[in-house]
Amino acid sequence: MSFRALDFNRADFGEFNEAVSSVNWDAVRDSTTFEDFPAEFTRKVLDVCLENVPRKRPPKGKPNVYNSLRRKRSRLKNRLTAAMCTGDEARVKKLEDEIGLITYEIKEAIVQHLDEGERRGGDKIKVNPK
Repeated sequence: MSFRALDFNRADFGEFNEAVSSVNWDAVRDSTTFEDFPAEFTRKVLDVCLENVPRKRPPKGKPNVYNSLRRKRSRLKNRLTAAMCTGDEARVKKLEDEIGLITYEIKEAIVQHLDEGERRGGDKIKVNPK
């Protein structure tokens, strides 16, 4: 287990500070040699973190909307290429318009995703302003 597996955004730093201050750091320093102290220090801090910081959760739910829109745009581009080869101008115009609309939807989905992340970040700051 490493520090990367921990979600410090959801950590309760009050409890974490108490746990860190309860460690006898002088005893840790005296129990190891000068060369081994950094590894022992890191191990001790990781142990405290594992006890007091929640682990990251895997992402859940449906995938991002813009991934499916990108796939749809790719299919439409393939159809557009085929329509250009056949010389069907009406179909080419219709497909170009659809691709333009899908591109706009992709941009909107990305902006919405970024706005959602900002909102969540603001909520977390309100809950734990440290």
